[in-house]
Amino acid sequence: MVSFKRTDNVVSGVENQLIQDILANYSKIGRPISNISMPVEVSISFYLTQLMSLEEKHQVLTTFGWLETYWQDEYLVWNSSLYGGLEQLVLSPELVWLPDFGVENSAKAIYDELFFKRFRVAISKEGVVNWVPGGKFITSCLLDITYYPFDQQECNIDLVDWAYHGLQVKLVNGSSTIGLDAYTESGEWQILRTMAESGDMYYESDPGVPFPRVRFTIYMLRKPRFYTINIICPCMTMSLLALLVFYLPPDSGEKVSLGMTVLLSFSVFLLLVAENVPKTSESVPLLGIYLTLIMVMTAMSICVCVMVLNIHHRDPNQPVPGWLHRLTHDCLAYTVCMRSHVTPPKYQQGLQQLCNFSQGYAREFAAPPAADRGESNSFQANDTDSLPPADVPNHQMPSFEDNGLGESVAMLVKTAGKKKAMLQEIVKHLRTITSKLKEKEDENVIQTQWKTVALILDRFFLVVFIVIVVGSSLFCLILYPKIGQQNLWEKNDTDEPDHWWP
Repeated sequence: MVSFKRTDNVVSGVENQLIQDILANYSKIGRPISNISMPVEVSISFYLTQLMSLEEKHQVLTTFGWLETYWQDEYLVWNSSLYGGLEQLVLSPELVWLPDFGVENSAKAIYDELFFKRFRVAISKEGVVNWVPGGKFITSCLLDITYYPFDQQECNIDLVDWAYHGLQVKLVNGSSTIGLDAYTESGEWQILRTMAESGDMYYESDPGVPFPRVRFTIYMLRKPRFYTINIICPCMTMSLLALLVFYLPPDSGEKVSLGMTVLLSFSVFLLLVAENVPKTSESVPLLGIYLTLIMVMTAMSICVCVMVLNIHHRDPNQPVPGWLHRLTHDCLAYTVCMRSHVTPPKYQQGLQQLCNFSQGYAREFAAPPAADRGESNSFQANDTDSLPPADVPNHQMPSFEDNGLGESVAMLVKTAGKKKAMLQEIVKHLRTITSKLKEKEDENVIQTQWKTVALILDRFFLVVFIVIVVGSSLFCLILYPKIGQQNLWEKNDTDEPDHWWP
């Protein structure tokens, strides 16, 4: 134990002596290179430990990791044999020269002095300085939300030197990718691949002077399960409810209210999506387009329902126009398989028999007897030429059991004899009753025709909207995202990287 403590004390003394010797004439103000015409080459590598969040609303990427930097300091070189074989020193970053690089696309602070002073530097006997600062990196990220929530994003972390240009300090990437050895998987994003590259930027203010930059790129794929369960499935369910607006009978009185409820529900979902996506006009999210399309279709369905209700409750005194009758009965009925609903309506059999009976006896009593041909008749028949013979046997008289007038009329006819005035009055009332019944039946027929037209139109628009909803859902939520992802995969799989410097 005593020898171990003595050895430890000796090493500590040698280290202190080495620190005093190499820092005696050392200055951290100038660049650590003897040939001032040559740049100091600083190698930078990035190791990602956690992908914390990507805020679509503010377009900010928050990551956690560390930077591993190397450079050659020609003034921090020693002979390890003179200092007990000591080959490495660990010093405070305030004692040595450090490159003044910062995060160019930072969304919080470009250069955080406290951030860099927290981490010490390790120096080898050859003068190679290793500095590993780490922490949280908050950077801005230009998002393309066209395929949201089935999108892929490309975010960058750009490091530049704020004090020196490329002829004095040259920044290079230490590796071609981002280190993911200590990375913790994110629940929202899947990292497809990473890339690290360096290059020089040139500006018009300093022509011919390079400004080095190191860029670390992360290609991410959003995990859409959360959005599928919480947004897409409710949207598709409400789109089915919008279709039920056409299937609901017009007599229920709830068609318009159901459509308005579905329209308000889509409005709420559209507001939820709009709060979570960035406010930009360069790209519109696919989910927002889908919701807007369904909202427009729901609004159109309400307009169609109002039209159908207007046709369903149309005034029976106005017959169905010929063009509308031909369009619905001859074309649309076959399209939606409703040919059985367009059979022409029939009058009631009792009403038709009553009309024929009253017309027959009206002819009989309208014509004067042979003995009184020269006398005037108080009953004038306008259509005697078209009436059948009045000589109708009793056993051929029509039956009126259905309408309750048959037995009474037959009995009066048999017992009336030649009481012409009474029979004429009876026939007059019969003709009035039959004309009223016929008018009522005609109104019922016209009203039935309007209801049939409304039913055919309702079923036709139901089929049309089913095709539009299913087609738009498949295209917006399945086909179009797959096409976009395939294009991005082909772009990411190219051998030649898309360089960002001139």
